[in-house]
Amino acid sequence: MQRRRIMATNTKYAANPALIFTCGIVALLPIIILCLLVTASRVRAQKTTKSPDCLDTAQSQGELNECAFGKASQADHELNQTYQAILQKYSDRAVFIDRLRKAQRAWLTFRDAQLEMMFPSGEGAGSVEPMCYGLYKAELTQQRSKELRQWLTGIEEGDVCCGMKKELIELRVNGRRHELAVEPSELLLDVLRRDLQLTGSKRGCDDSSCGACTVLVDGVPTLACTMLAFSAAANGPVTPDITTVEGIADHGALAAIQKAYGDWGGAQCGFCTPGFMITVKALLDRNPEPTEDDIRHALSGNLCRCTGYTQMYQAIKAAIAAEQGR
Repeated sequence: MQRRRIMATNTKYAANPALIFTCGIVALLPIIILCLLVTASRVRAQKTTKSPDCLDTAQSQGELNECAFGKASQADHELNQTYQAILQKYSDRAVFIDRLRKAQRAWLTFRDAQLEMMFPSGEGAGSVEPMCYGLYKAELTQQRSKELRQWLTGIEEGDVCCGMKKELIELRVNGRRHELAVEPSELLLDVLRRDLQLTGSKRGCDDSSCGACTVLVDGVPTLACTMLAFSAAANGPVTPDITTVEGIADHGALAAIQKAYGDWGGAQCGFCTPGFMITVKALLDRNPEPTEDDIRHALSGNLCRCTGYTQMYQAIKAAIAAEQGR
């Protein structure tokens, strides 16, 4: 009797194709899910896997040079695309477009001047560092593209950038007053370099350890990479006086410390030199006859990565002697 019941049940199931199909699907479901997961992981890996950098795969100096110039060319292309997109977006604002064109021409001139200063031999012919030339050009151009892209992401003509509303502030820099629209979170160093084109102050660390960004605020050496631009802005009748390395010249002529640095070779690569000069100016302003210990103590917050400081001390002593001989 039991056997007959089993046979009857099997016959019932065999006569129901839909039930058999459903059971088959249920049995295969774990395998199907596993296959989908494996396929998705492979697609994700293909998307996230970056092609190897040509600098890593180059087999010769010639290939390295070609890679560097390729990066520079790509950066130029991206910059031009961004620039054209901005022109199209704000095509109905003639005054803004005119200012943008002038600013872009000025930046290109500035970039070429920087490259000429760093690599006098040009792009390749006769230069011992054509790869460095290409990479440096690409870096400068990519930074400019990043700045211009802010105009594309802003709601209005730069009034809103990166999600934070800009506000008008007044800065007194090198004896001149400037009214600027900046974000509350922007650093003084960025405003000096980007908005006022005072690029003497350098970004060397961003954590107040090298002194390359040093400027004077009311005569006091201050690290511009850690000071908000709003902190140096006019506040009622009080307007802090900011002095950068561009402002220490004496009526258009080189200041004593600037001339001494050139005469005694106090600058090596020159990157840290503006910070040193600003610090020395502050020292001589408050102490015209500093001792050796005074000089070393004043310069303890400035870092030079390519010299033994001896030539710097010689230049400073020469500047002191020149100031005293006036």
